[in-house]
Amino acid sequence: MKAVGFNQPRAIEDVHALEDIDLEQPTPGPRDLLVAVEAVSVNPVDTKVRQRPLAEKGHKVLGYDAAGRVEAVGAEVRDFLPGDRVWYAGAMQRQGSNAQYQCVDERLVAKMPEGTGMQEAAALPLTVLTAWECLSDQLGLTADNAAGKTLLIVGGAGGVGSIATQLAARHFGMTVIATAGRQTSADWCTAMGATHTIDYRNGLLEPMKGLGIEQVDAILLAQAPDNYWSDACELVAPLGGIVTIVDARGPLDVNPLKPKSARFAWEFMFTRALFGVDMERQGEILRATFEPLTGLLDTEEGVRFVRFAAQVLNDPDHDLPTVAIRSGFEGINRANGLIMAALGDLAPEIAIQRQRLLVEMVLTSLAIWTRRPDAMSNDAARSFFVSSLFDAMAGALRAPVSPETLAALRETLKD
Repeated sequence: MKAVGFNQPRAIEDVHALEDIDLEQPTPGPRDLLVAVEAVSVNPVDTKVRQRPLAEKGHKVLGYDAAGRVEAVGAEVRDFLPGDRVWYAGAMQRQGSNAQYQCVDERLVAKMPEGTGMQEAAALPLTVLTAWECLSDQLGLTADNAAGKTLLIVGGAGGVGSIATQLAARHFGMTVIATAGRQTSADWCTAMGATHTIDYRNGLLEPMKGLGIEQVDAILLAQAPDNYWSDACELVAPLGGIVTIVDARGPLDVNPLKPKSARFAWEFMFTRALFGVDMERQGEILRATFEPLTGLLDTEEGVRFVRFAAQVLNDPDHDLPTVAIRSGFEGINRANGLIMAALGDLAPEIAIQRQRLLVEMVLTSLAIWTRRPDAMSNDAARSFFVSSLFDAMAGALRAPVSPETLAALRETLKD
């Protein structure tokens, strides 16, 4: 198979820094998927690994984020079949994704949501996993305990910062303050969901005071922590927390955190794969990121909402898509965003009409399902129902626009 790799550290200007190579196609182990790679992305970790000497002779294949189709499965694989469209971030100690084929442990993998392109999927896993693990695993934040709290993100316009801002603001319900050194970066952070942006170049304390904010519940340092450490220790609230994803250039004094009983944590997305611990968690995170509708059936509150939505259908004074999107249910808002993104190539009038039909279809189907007496207890039946619903949505998203629809649209535009 063809791949791109390196056999020793070289300056990137060197023509041999990365080389086209031929390797044997890998054979999947018991828990492995053999993936035919269709899209990859480049991350800072690629440049760091490329600068390190190799422990063994031969070529190291870089690449961590990837999306593709399952070609074959190991003997003990439980959740995937050949042909499944998948996305993942891989493992540092194995050959990477810059190749035609790659073996990856199934526990690190999730099935791609229908309607998502390979390139879009390959751009997300490492940053999504890092951001989610920072907020949830390291800082202990959840949608239940984080609502109304404040989060400061240093490096808000970067990959991890952008995803963390969206998760914190839109999923956890937090107030996000993001640092940005340029107006374009500040505008980007605001678009991602940040309530405030500050210029980090003169420290953090004065800009925060300018906002009237003296302390925050949590801090994510997505840049080298050294320059911000003392300010972060002063800003973090009692019982709050600081997490960083970048190596420190020198020792960090954690003693100022003791009087506040504030936590400090490192986040390294590859830890689970590197040490073989709790590996299923990463597949779960990727699934949770793009399966927003299933949550509506996981709680009594969600069930009540979809029943209410079905009633709205019969009320001529209410518009179901508008009611749903204004409802505040995160699952509906995320689903609506995915639907509109998938319909982006259609004419605006057709995209909006199809979006409305999809929202109505989904909510009505969910409402009908909740009438079953075992709707909250029969996990297998519910999983089959939700998967079938996703299949129906995928078909609707991919459906071509018929000549009849185009003709009807032209007539509408004449009026």
